[in-house]
Amino acid sequence: ESDLQLKPSKCHFGLSQINLLRHFVSAVGIKPLSNRVEAIKTLGLLRLHLTSVWSFLGMAGYYRQFIPGFA
Repeated sequence: ESDLQLKPSKCHFGLSQINLLRHFVSAVGIKPLSNRVEAIKTLGLLRLHLTSVWSFLGMAGYYRQFIPGFA
């Protein structure tokens, strides 16, 4: 009636965890990919360009909820 079509290669059922938009989503909750958090933890000195500082602050502000003791 509504002409809904599914592509079997993109359908996954019965998974306990999926990778969606750079995050792992499971029944426990949402966790980012570990390489994204490690990139923030091991980041060296920033170049003194305003856009790179803004970029870092935006990325760190989002991922701080996933890093214990982030300050």
